[in-house]
Amino acid sequence: MIQGILFDMDGVLVDSEEYIFEAARMMFAEHGITVKPEDALPFVGTGENRYISGIGE
Repeated sequence: MIQGILFDMDGVLVDSEEYIFEAARMMFAEHGITVKPEDALPFVGTGENRYISGIGE
């Protein structure tokens, strides 16, 4: 019987930001766009769609 469910709202239990940025960086690189970590800072914690579209602006 399930007694509980654990949700990790990204960054609560594991800080995965560097891995998320690296995946985004690789995706942009495939399209010839170079991004730096500081390009992502304003969009950290805003959700995946805003994160990717924000970096790409």
